[in-house]
Amino acid sequence: MIQNGRHITYFAAENPPPKSPKTPKSTLFDDFGGFGGRPAVENENVEEVDSPDTLPTVAFPTDAFPGPVADYIREITRVALVPESLAGATVLGILSGSLGAGVEIPTYLAPLRGNLFLLPIASSGTGKDLVMSLAAFPLVELDRDRHDTWKLEVRPRLLSDIQRIEKQRKDFDRKHSKTSFLDPDQKEELYLLEHEKAELEAELRKEPELTCGNVTREMLSMSLANQPGEALISLSSEARGILDIVDGRYGQGDSDVDLYCAGFSGSTSKVNRKGHDLYHLKRPCLSVLWMIQPDCFHSMLEEEEKIDSGFLPRFLFFDTRAQPALIPEQMPIFSEEMKEDWREQITTLIEHYHDREEAPIMLQVGHEASELLRYYDNENRRHRSEGGVLYDVKPFVSRWPEMAWKITLILHIAEHGRYADQKPVRRKTAENAIRLTHWFAGEALHLLQAKRAALKADREQRLIEILKTAPEHTLTLRHLRKNHSFSADEVKDIASCSVKIEVLDQPTEGPGRRSTIARLTKQT
Repeated sequence: MIQNGRHITYFAAENPPPKSPKTPKSTLFDDFGGFGGRPAVENENVEEVDSPDTLPTVAFPTDAFPGPVADYIREITRVALVPESLAGATVLGILSGSLGAGVEIPTYLAPLRGNLFLLPIASSGTGKDLVMSLAAFPLVELDRDRHDTWKLEVRPRLLSDIQRIEKQRKDFDRKHSKTSFLDPDQKEELYLLEHEKAELEAELRKEPELTCGNVTREMLSMSLANQPGEALISLSSEARGILDIVDGRYGQGDSDVDLYCAGFSGSTSKVNRKGHDLYHLKRPCLSVLWMIQPDCFHSMLEEEEKIDSGFLPRFLFFDTRAQPALIPEQMPIFSEEMKEDWREQITTLIEHYHDREEAPIMLQVGHEASELLRYYDNENRRHRSEGGVLYDVKPFVSRWPEMAWKITLILHIAEHGRYADQKPVRRKTAENAIRLTHWFAGEALHLLQAKRAALKADREQRLIEILKTAPEHTLTLRHLRKNHSFSADEVKDIASCSVKIEVLDQPTEGPGRRSTIARLTKQT
């Protein structure tokens, strides 16, 4: 790939990048136990990623953010008396939403934007509102100011111009009321009037919005269609009501899941409003930061449609483990200097990237950074392949490399601001993005643990029922794979934890291949 005159090779097995000193396991990813495992990569400049479900619970890696952003996360944590994970994820979500569709990072598959879906889980009364306020205030205030300006200055001018056109149209109709046919000049005059009116009405629909909340499918599509880059961020410190709308409980029962999935991935979407315009979204860019309570999340987890559709797997979700904090004798006061610095940073990102109406800015990616992210992708592909340790949660695992690329973009811009396109993405930035993604992955697997156990129990029971109907309660693993969709690895995994099923090699008489069989034990 040619990028700004530089040749970037993403698949570089035959041409590895120049070696740099290999980072020891003890220092590369200390927060989650480091890379490790079998040597399965051709490039010696990267190390293997452990499956997140083998890693211990670790603290949120705040130090993965650039210094000033990390300091702001810690300041929110100190003042709001909340876990650092809640503050960190909220700040990450605000950075994501501030970029819109104005900047992209090239990958070995397709360019990606920095829009994320984040879902912190916390009970009521644990500081969610305050955290959202401290992180999102620059975006929310700018959104309000722009709307006020549009409402008081732009909208009245547009309405006045529309009234002028309508008056001219009435004058035209009166003048030609007795004319059966219009000549070409008259038709052109009528066309120009109608064309100008249509343009003004289109401008009237472009009410400036940076954020949205409890909106219907139709309103969301209209808002996206009328913003620069079709970009918005959906914000809520209590998203139960939004999820009810997504589920179609206040409409005609149709789910809005597909529109949110399209907004995450930038897929073309077409939405019809009954009696209104058709909204054809070319490449929407929706960011989401929703805080929800534990019962709401577990309800989501029980809905197979939300998983099968890819809706929930698109989220970085985690349990904040937030508890009501005791009020200290002297309440901490937020640094006004830090708040102003944060306001300036977010405002700059919005004006330079989010508001951009030209083609998006394309970042430069350093070779070592792209190789590390490619390697992380391949490790996740191994884990989610048939027989892999995360095969049963592959819809979630398949999204993690994409998240790592998106977070890489966000961290790079958080460090370099408006000058991000002038500096290539460094390996260290990719490492930090993988640290963050890996932390979210481990938290997701913790929350998915009960669901995975239940699914495995169902599969065990299904296998028992199949073996009960077989001669001598025995079948070869080959038969189970071909006729019942049980892979050999899955059968062995079930048997390793079951007292009712055993797997063993079946001796054969004479030459020939030995068969591996599964059978019910005598305890069954």
